[in-house]
Amino acid sequence: MKRNSTFLLKVVSFVIVIPIVSLFILLLPWVISGLAEVIPVSNHIKYLGFIGLYGAIIPFYFGIYQIIKLFNYMKNKVSSELYLETVKNIKYASITVSFLYVLGMPLLFLMADKDDAPGILLFGLIVFLVNCVSAILSAVFERRRHAF
Repeated sequence: MKRNSTFLLKVVSFVIVIPIVSLFILLLPWVISGLAEVIPVSNHIKYLGFIGLYGAIIPFYFGIYQIIKLFNYMKNKVSSELYLETVKNIKYASITVSFLYVLGMPLLFLMADKDDAPGILLFGLIVFLVNCVSAILSAVFERRRHAF
């Protein structure tokens, strides 16, 4: 039963990753080019948008890779030091993504203000909050593992 649940968690992780990969490869350049049309100071902001969003995807994928490693550790019952190191890496990846989205919120605000679309700010806030929850859960798991 435990083997099946670990496999299911891996499948769910890949199901989460595949749409995000396609979104970032196909849709993101189109969105940032649209940002250049909406905001008047567009060239500098366009490149900042590319750097910020593609910069945030790198720690996100690193965190997903660490989650998959964590599932393998759980399946193989590996020592707690490797488990703790992986949980710590997940926490740092989540904090990094949250920080990069906080830095990018002014760009989202400019875009939402010019285009009168408050959903853009809500998207940035949701990404920030989800990563904060992930970092908090990782910290709780790390602290709980230290207790044993």
